[in-house]
Amino acid sequence: MPPVLVDWLPWHHAAGGSHNIGIVIYNGGTLYIDEGRPMPGLIDRTERNLREIAPTIYFNVPRGYEALLPFLRADEALRRTFFGRMGLMQYAAAVLPQAVWKSYDALAARSTGSSNRIARALLLPGPLSIDTGEITDKGSVNQRAVLKCRADLVERLYTEPYAPQVLEART
Repeated sequence: MPPVLVDWLPWHHAAGGSHNIGIVIYNGGTLYIDEGRPMPGLIDRTERNLREIAPTIYFNVPRGYEALLPFLRADEALRRTFFGRMGLMQYAAAVLPQAVWKSYDALAARSTGSSNRIARALLLPGPLSIDTGEITDKGSVNQRAVLKCRADLVERLYTEPYAPQVLEART
């Protein structure tokens, strides 16, 4: 899916002008300019924009995530739109407080049925196979084929205690 960004970062900023716009252009995505800012009186505009547009990637500074949190807590429709297609949330410029991280994790789980984060990963002994249909001719992962061909490995992701090949994220 091509990326969809709702972004307030100025284009003359190194991250806004090269990173964020570059991601959109390179991947054939869509960039919606957010006239809001992560500050009182302007965060309302961001909230309004995020009510209308469901981003697939969202960049902000920690204060921006904090400022948006009360809106997401109070409004189920906003949460569903915000988390509905979300694939990546990233912050920069400072440390994101653990309480804010946990709040977003809980809100995502309430809104979509999952926390939208990777909890475990498995190191495979070799690459996925185009011959068994795990990789399409266009280079995409065929999830159904991977689940069929590697059912035993997928099972390891959910069986405790975890096998040595399973990497578990710590929170």
